Amino acid sequence: CLRHADSGTIRFLDQDITALPTRKRREQGVGYIPEDRHRHGLLLEAPLWENRILGHVTEKPNNKGVWLDLKSAQQDTRRIVETYDVRTPGIDVTAASLSGGNQQKLIVGREMSHNPRFLIAAHPTRGVDVGAQAAIWDHIREARREGLAVLLISADLDELIGLSDTLRVIYDGKLVADADPATITPEALGSAMTGAASGHLEDEENPAPPENPEGATGSPKSAAPPASPASPESPEDEAR
Repeated sequence: CLRHADSGTIRFLDQDITALPTRKRREQGVGYIPEDRHRHGLLLEAPLWENRILGHVTEKPNNKGVWLDLKSAQQDTRRIVETYDVRTPGIDVTAASLSGGNQQKLIVGREMSHNPRFLIAAHPTRGVDVGAQAAIWDHIREARREGLAVLLISADLDELIGLSDTLRVIYDGKLVADADPATITPEALGSAMTGAASGHLEDEENPAPPENPEGATGSPKSAAPPASPASPESPEDEAR
Protein backbone atom coordinates (compact mmCIF):
# COMPACT_ATOMS: atom_id res chain seq x y z
CA CYS A 1 0.00 0.00 0.00
CA LEU A 2 1.03 3.62 -0.45
CA ARG A 3 2.18 5.87 2.33
CA HIS A 4 -0.17 8.74 3.06
CA ALA A 5 1.23 12.19 2.34
CA ASP A 6 2.09 14.11 5.51
CA SER A 7 1.51 17.40 3.72
CA GLY A 8 1.21 18.91 0.27
CA THR A 9 -0.25 17.36 -2.86
CA ILE A 10 0.89 15.10 -5.70
CA ARG A 11 -0.13 16.39 -9.11
CA PHE A 12 0.16 14.39 -12.32
CA LEU A 13 -0.94 15.78 -15.70
CA ASP A 14 -2.72 18.66 -13.93
CA GLN A 15 -4.68 16.26 -11.72
CA ASP A 16 -4.45 15.85 -7.97
CA ILE A 17 -3.64 12.16 -7.41
CA THR A 18 -2.64 12.46 -3.75
CA ALA A 19 -5.53 10.35 -2.48
CA LEU A 20 -5.78 7.95 -5.43
CA PRO A 21 -5.10 4.26 -4.74
CA THR A 22 -2.28 2.47 -6.54
CA ARG A 23 -4.53 0.96 -9.21
CA LYS A 24 -5.96 4.35 -10.17
CA ARG A 25 -2.50 5.87 -10.39
CA ARG A 26 -1.40 3.09 -12.71
CA GLU A 27 -4.46 3.62 -14.88
CA GLN A 28 -3.51 7.30 -15.12
CA GLY A 29 -0.19 6.30 -16.72
CA VAL A 30 2.28 5.74 -13.88
CA GLY A 31 4.64 2.79 -14.32
CA TYR A 32 6.70 1.31 -11.51
CA ILE A 33 9.81 -0.87 -11.42
CA PRO A 34 10.10 -1.79 -7.72
CA GLU A 35 13.29 -1.86 -5.70
CA ASP A 36 12.74 -5.47 -4.54
CA ARG A 37 11.48 -7.61 -7.41
CA HIS A 38 10.82 -10.65 -5.22
CA ARG A 39 8.73 -8.86 -2.60
CA HIS A 40 7.00 -6.22 -4.71
CA GLY A 41 7.42 -7.08 -8.38
CA LEU A 42 6.62 -10.76 -8.90
CA LEU A 43 4.57 -13.72 -7.75
CA LEU A 44 7.46 -16.17 -7.68
CA GLU A 45 5.36 -19.34 -7.71
CA ALA A 46 3.06 -18.09 -10.49
CA PRO A 47 3.71 -18.58 -14.23
CA LEU A 48 5.16 -15.77 -16.29
CA TRP A 49 1.87 -14.90 -17.97
CA GLU A 50 0.20 -14.35 -14.59
CA ASN A 51 3.07 -12.07 -13.61
CA ARG A 52 2.47 -10.15 -16.81
CA ILE A 53 -1.04 -9.34 -15.52
CA LEU A 54 0.21 -8.32 -12.07
CA GLY A 55 -0.51 -4.67 -11.33
CA HIS A 56 -2.43 -4.17 -14.59
CA VAL A 57 -5.54 -6.29 -14.10
CA THR A 58 -7.91 -3.59 -15.33
CA GLU A 59 -5.87 -2.65 -18.41
CA LYS A 60 -5.68 -4.14 -21.88
CA PRO A 61 -4.64 -6.65 -23.09
CA ASN A 62 -5.28 -8.29 -19.73
CA ASN A 63 -9.00 -7.67 -19.52
CA LYS A 64 -12.08 -7.66 -21.69
CA GLY A 65 -14.85 -5.75 -20.00
CA VAL A 66 -15.18 -7.13 -16.48
CA TRP A 67 -13.39 -10.39 -17.37
CA LEU A 68 -9.73 -11.31 -17.57
CA ASP A 69 -8.59 -12.00 -21.12
CA LEU A 70 -6.15 -14.83 -20.41
CA LYS A 71 -5.51 -15.65 -24.06
CA SER A 72 -4.48 -12.07 -24.87
CA ALA A 73 -2.37 -11.85 -21.71
CA GLN A 74 -0.53 -15.03 -22.65
CA GLN A 75 0.02 -13.83 -26.20
CA ASP A 76 1.41 -10.52 -24.96
CA THR A 77 3.68 -12.34 -22.51
CA ARG A 78 5.25 -14.14 -25.48
CA ARG A 79 5.82 -10.77 -27.13
CA ILE A 80 7.53 -9.42 -23.99
CA VAL A 81 9.73 -12.53 -23.76
CA GLU A 82 10.88 -12.02 -27.34
CA THR A 83 11.20 -8.22 -27.32
CA TYR A 84 13.01 -8.00 -23.99
CA ASP A 85 15.07 -11.16 -24.46
CA VAL A 86 13.73 -12.97 -21.40
CA ARG A 87 15.55 -16.31 -21.41
CA THR A 88 12.91 -18.93 -20.60
CA PRO A 89 11.70 -22.25 -22.05
CA GLY A 90 8.13 -20.93 -22.06
CA ILE A 91 5.59 -18.65 -20.43
CA ASP A 92 4.15 -21.40 -18.22
CA VAL A 93 7.27 -21.74 -16.05
CA THR A 94 7.25 -19.98 -12.69
CA ALA A 95 8.99 -16.65 -12.17
CA ALA A 96 11.15 -18.32 -9.51
CA SER A 97 12.76 -20.50 -12.19
CA LEU A 98 14.26 -17.48 -13.99
CA SER A 99 17.58 -15.86 -13.20
CA GLY A 100 17.53 -12.46 -11.50
CA GLY A 101 18.35 -10.66 -14.74
CA ASN A 102 15.53 -12.36 -16.65
CA GLN A 103 13.08 -11.67 -13.83
CA GLN A 104 14.00 -8.00 -14.02
CA LYS A 105 13.67 -7.89 -17.81
CA LEU A 106 10.18 -9.38 -17.48
CA ILE A 107 9.21 -6.62 -15.04
CA VAL A 108 10.66 -3.90 -17.27
CA GLY A 109 8.81 -5.34 -20.27
CA ARG A 110 5.55 -5.49 -18.34
CA GLU A 111 5.77 -1.87 -17.20
CA MET A 112 6.87 -0.53 -20.60
CA SER A 113 4.08 -2.42 -22.37
CA HIS A 114 1.41 -0.11 -21.00
CA ASN A 115 2.99 2.99 -22.53
CA PRO A 116 3.37 4.86 -19.24
CA ARG A 117 3.68 8.62 -19.24
CA PHE A 118 5.78 8.56 -16.08
CA LEU A 119 8.02 5.69 -14.96
CA ILE A 120 9.39 5.31 -11.44
CA ALA A 121 12.44 3.05 -11.73
CA ALA A 122 13.84 2.12 -8.31
CA HIS A 123 17.23 0.42 -8.58
CA PRO A 124 16.25 -1.14 -11.95
CA THR A 125 19.49 -3.11 -12.40
CA ARG A 126 20.25 -4.15 -8.83
CA GLY A 127 21.52 -7.72 -8.63
CA VAL A 128 21.55 -8.43 -12.37
CA ASP A 129 24.43 -9.46 -14.61
CA VAL A 130 26.23 -7.09 -16.97
CA GLY A 131 24.31 -8.25 -20.04
CA ALA A 132 20.90 -7.74 -18.43
CA GLN A 133 22.04 -4.39 -17.04
CA ALA A 134 23.00 -3.12 -20.50
CA ALA A 135 19.70 -4.33 -22.00
CA ILE A 136 17.62 -2.62 -19.31
CA TRP A 137 19.58 0.62 -19.71
CA ASP A 138 18.97 0.53 -23.47
CA HIS A 139 15.21 0.10 -23.01
CA ILE A 140 15.05 3.00 -20.55
CA ARG A 141 17.10 5.25 -22.87
CA GLU A 142 14.90 4.39 -25.85
CA ALA A 143 11.70 5.10 -23.91
CA ARG A 144 13.15 8.39 -22.68
CA ARG A 145 13.99 9.44 -26.24
CA GLU A 146 10.36 8.78 -27.16
CA GLY A 147 9.18 11.20 -24.48
CA LEU A 148 8.75 9.06 -21.37
CA ALA A 149 9.43 10.91 -18.11
CA VAL A 150 11.59 8.74 -15.84
CA LEU A 151 12.30 9.14 -12.14
CA LEU A 152 15.40 6.99 -11.62
CA ILE A 153 16.21 6.08 -8.01
CA SER A 154 19.55 4.33 -7.63
CA ALA A 155 22.71 3.94 -5.57
CA ASP A 156 24.71 3.00 -8.69
CA LEU A 157 26.66 6.18 -9.48
CA ASP A 158 27.53 5.16 -13.05
CA GLU A 159 23.87 4.33 -13.70
CA LEU A 160 22.70 7.69 -12.36
CA ILE A 161 25.24 9.69 -14.35
CA GLY A 162 24.80 7.66 -17.53
CA LEU A 163 20.99 7.73 -17.68
CA SER A 164 20.00 11.04 -16.12
CA ASP A 165 19.35 14.49 -17.57
CA THR A 166 19.55 16.09 -14.14
CA LEU A 167 20.47 14.82 -10.69
CA ARG A 168 18.99 15.50 -7.25
CA VAL A 169 20.39 14.10 -4.01
CA ILE A 170 18.17 13.23 -1.04
CA TYR A 171 19.87 12.88 2.33
CA ASP A 172 18.09 12.36 5.64
CA GLY A 173 14.73 12.89 3.93
CA LYS A 174 15.65 16.24 2.39
CA LEU A 175 16.81 17.46 -1.01
CA VAL A 176 20.36 18.59 -0.32
CA ALA A 177 22.14 18.85 -3.68
CA ASP A 178 21.75 18.97 -7.44
CA ALA A 179 24.18 18.33 -10.27
CA ASP A 180 24.60 18.20 -14.03
CA PRO A 181 25.39 14.59 -15.05
CA ALA A 182 27.47 15.90 -17.96
CA THR A 183 30.03 17.44 -15.61
CA ILE A 184 29.73 15.69 -12.24
CA THR A 185 32.09 12.90 -11.17
CA PRO A 186 31.09 9.76 -9.26
CA GLU A 187 33.30 10.91 -6.38
CA ALA A 188 31.53 14.27 -6.01
CA LEU A 189 28.10 12.68 -6.33
CA GLY A 190 28.96 10.00 -3.79
CA SER A 191 30.16 12.67 -1.38
CA ALA A 192 26.77 14.39 -1.51
CA MET A 193 24.97 11.07 -0.99
CA THR A 194 26.82 10.64 2.31
CA GLY A 195 25.95 14.16 3.45
CA ALA A 196 29.47 15.53 3.01
CA ALA A 197 28.49 18.01 0.27
CA SER A 198 25.42 20.08 -0.54
CA GLY A 199 24.13 22.74 -2.92
CA HIS A 200 24.95 22.74 -6.63
CA LEU A 201 27.74 20.25 -7.25
CA GLU A 202 30.49 21.10 -9.70
CA ASP A 203 33.46 19.08 -10.89
CA GLU A 204 36.14 21.46 -9.73
CA GLU A 205 39.43 20.51 -11.29
CA ASN A 206 42.52 21.93 -9.65
CA PRO A 207 45.40 20.83 -11.84
CA ALA A 208 48.85 20.96 -10.29
CA PRO A 209 51.18 23.65 -11.68
CA PRO A 210 53.38 22.34 -14.50
CA GLU A 211 56.79 21.16 -13.47
CA ASN A 212 59.89 22.83 -14.86
CA PRO A 213 60.59 20.82 -18.03
CA GLU A 214 63.90 19.09 -18.38
CA GLY A 215 66.46 21.15 -20.28
CA ALA A 216 64.70 24.44 -19.60
CA THR A 217 66.99 27.31 -18.80
CA GLY A 218 66.62 30.22 -16.46
CA SER A 219 66.30 30.50 -12.75
CA PRO A 220 63.00 30.51 -10.98
CA LYS A 221 62.03 33.69 -9.25
CA SER A 222 62.68 33.68 -5.55
CA ALA A 223 59.52 33.65 -3.53
CA ALA A 224 59.29 36.41 -1.00
CA PRO A 225 58.66 35.24 2.57
CA PRO A 226 55.17 35.94 3.86
CA ALA A 227 54.91 39.31 5.51
CA SER A 228 54.15 39.41 9.21
CA PRO A 229 50.96 41.23 10.06
CA ALA A 230 51.63 44.72 11.30
CA SER A 231 50.50 45.63 14.76
CA PRO A 232 47.45 47.85 14.58
CA GLU A 233 48.05 51.42 15.64
CA SER A 234 44.52 51.91 16.89
CA PRO A 235 41.26 49.98 17.43
CA GLU A 236 39.99 51.51 14.19
CA ASP A 237 42.92 50.01 12.26
CA GLU A 238 42.24 46.58 13.80
CA ALA A 239 38.59 46.70 12.77
CA ARG A 240 39.56 47.54 9.21
